[in-house]
Amino acid sequence: MVRDFSSVSELQTYLHHVLAVLGCLGGIYIGGVIGAMSNFILITEMTTPMVNTRWLLHFHEQTHLKAYMLAAVGMTVGFLVMRVILMTYLGFFYLVPALAHKDIFSNNSRLMQIVCWMLFTLHVGLLVLNCLWFSKMMVGVSRFLESTKGNAQGTAASAPRNHDNEAKAHQNVNSQPEREAETVPLLA
Repeated sequence: MVRDFSSVSELQTYLHHVLAVLGCLGGIYIGGVIGAMSNFILITEMTTPMVNTRWLLHFHEQTHLKAYMLAAVGMTVGFLVMRVILMTYLGFFYLVPALAHKDIFSNNSRLMQIVCWMLFTLHVGLLVLNCLWFSKMMVGVSRFLESTKGNAQGTAASAPRNHDNEAKAHQNVNSQPEREAETVPLLA
């Protein structure tokens, strides 16, 4: 993944992490409430284990497992609470007032002014990326709910089972050669 720029989502991921590191460094430079808040935002990374677990299970085609469903629900709820609601709250109720009270236009150096504006821009940028990803998750949730609704209606109205056809289908599935295990280099 370190050298993979093949998709837009990979570029978004890199951008997300670069912005987060710059925000933390800028917060340390500014200090005070802004520094504490900038680093407090790292708590949003608590959703990362759910994101990675869901991705691994999806990649290895284990979406039928209960662990996949739990990881997907945990990821979606965690993203909503930690990355959308918390970041919005911190931005509007802590970052903006702290920047307003810093009086960045009169008393501070030019570098301090630039860093303060950078922090505000970074916070908004990360919030936009998190909202974009959350909207994609909600599309997935709605597709899943539609498919389960369709499956529930389809099973109730389905014709009687034909055991001969099921046996043939089972033989065809079992006679297919096993696919080679896919390997993914972690750090290429």
